[in-house]
Amino acid sequence: MAARPPATAAPAPPTTTTSNATGAAATIPGRPFPTPDELVKTTGFTKHQLQTLTYRFASLLPSYPNIPPPPSNDSLVQNFGTGSERDPFVNVYAAKVDRVRFRELLAEFGVQGGLLMDRVFRTFDTDADSHISFSEYIHGLRHFLSPSLPVQAAFTFRIYDLNSDHIISKDEMYTLLRSQPAFIGTEETVEEGVKELVEICLRKLDEDRDGRVGESDWMAVTQREGLLVECFGRCLPRREKVEMYLDPRGLERRDVLGRYKIELGGLKEKGTVPRSATSAAGASTAGKSGSAATSLGVKKGRKVGV
Repeated sequence: MAARPPATAAPAPPTTTTSNATGAAATIPGRPFPTPDELVKTTGFTKHQLQTLTYRFASLLPSYPNIPPPPSNDSLVQNFGTGSERDPFVNVYAAKVDRVRFRELLAEFGVQGGLLMDRVFRTFDTDADSHISFSEYIHGLRHFLSPSLPVQAAFTFRIYDLNSDHIISKDEMYTLLRSQPAFIGTEETVEEGVKELVEICLRKLDEDRDGRVGESDWMAVTQREGLLVECFGRCLPRREKVEMYLDPRGLERRDVLGRYKIELGGLKEKGTVPRSATSAAGASTAGKSGSAATSLGVKKGRKVGV
């Protein structure tokens, strides 16, 4: 009798390798996206915070998904975060937000000007597909919402380093400051004021005196003077807005389309324009707000509207 051929092993389930905003790869069997249960381990958010952020992310989608309403108490929706067939949010984890809706969110947080909005968007959009996935959104918020001054400084350096060469040059300083709405006066006086502020910034930030601001310069100076972390334009949220964004009680209001509002805690009515801030506004981790232009020694009045 002929020998029977050896049995072959069953094929392994498909796996997909993804990258998060920190560049770390994660192999997820059978799924092309990480779930909140997995994101808890890599982001520092609690599962309750991730549930709130999942509702926030869903509110940014062009078509609001069929998901349960937010719990009235501080509880988790059944099967939330598992990524299983019973998880009611599984379609949200696989969705993406476009640039227009994400810029609306940034406006609510107080990010000012098209240039800075574009820079923040690019920092979140790690795969450069012009959309923000759920994973990119969560990992980006990990840095964007952080109360840690070193994390904030590293984040804003990436924003201000326009060509990603790990240097903030005088040309980049000029471009950033010139894009801000707070400069007033004639074209000639505005031009003079911006150039003056660039020189002041350079003297303050260039520790090794090489005519540019490297990452080591930036981290050292901003750790001593926290107001300077946003000296080239507001690109971080104020602490009270972060707390409201993570507060599940802010999910209770819906707009006419049935989506949960992206407004932070319902502080503003939909459609209002965020108040302009100074061109070099900044805040310390303690929540103090002020003008970094003033901190750099520029007097209020003649050239710079502060």
